[in-house]
Amino acid sequence: MPPSNATQNSQPGKLASPVKHYHERRSSFAVGIWILSILVLGLAAAVVAKAPASPLRSSASYNVAVASLQFFLFFLAGSKPVSTTDARPPKAGTITLVISTLIWAAAFPIMFIFASEDDRYAVVDFDKRVLALDIGTGVVSGLENITLACGAFGASIFLCIIFQWYYTAQLYRGHFTRDHIEAAYND
Repeated sequence: MPPSNATQNSQPGKLASPVKHYHERRSSFAVGIWILSILVLGLAAAVVAKAPASPLRSSASYNVAVASLQFFLFFLAGSKPVSTTDARPPKAGTITLVISTLIWAAAFPIMFIFASEDDRYAVVDFDKRVLALDIGTGVVSGLENITLACGAFGASIFLCIIFQWYYTAQLYRGHFTRDHIEAAYND
C-alpha cells in the first residue's frame, strides 16, 4: 500500500512518492528471496549429499539448481522506474520475476512430496484424491527434517514472489503523477 502521507515526506521539501514506496517494497522482497535462496541452497545441498539415489535426491538437485540461479537473478532484478515518465520496473526486473515464479512454483512442492525416506507418501495417489500421511509418534529422521525445512524456505520464497507480483501490478496499472515518478527515478 502507498504511504499514508502521500504528499510530504519526513524531510521537508521532498515529496513522498508511492512509486518509490512500491519499488522499495519490491526490492525488500528481492533481498528476502536472495537470503532465503541461500538457505535453500545449503539445505538442498545437504539433502543431495546425504540422500541415496532416489526421487528425493533428484528433487533436491533441482532445488540446488534453482537456488543457485536465484542467487544470480537477484543482481538483474533492479527496481527503479524505467524513466521519469514511466513508473514500471525495467523489463529485466519483470522477466526475472517471471522466471523466479516458474522455477519456485515447482521447486518447493517437490520437496514436500518426496520428503519421506520410507516411501509412505513418496508419490501422490491421484485416484484417491487424498494424501494420507502416517504421522505417528516416532521421531522424524534428520534427512526428513532437512527436506521439510528446505521445502518451507522454498514456500517462503514463493510467498515473497507473490508479494513482489502485487507491487509490480500496482506499478503497471497505477496512475501516478509525473512528480511522483520523477522523485522515484531520481532518488
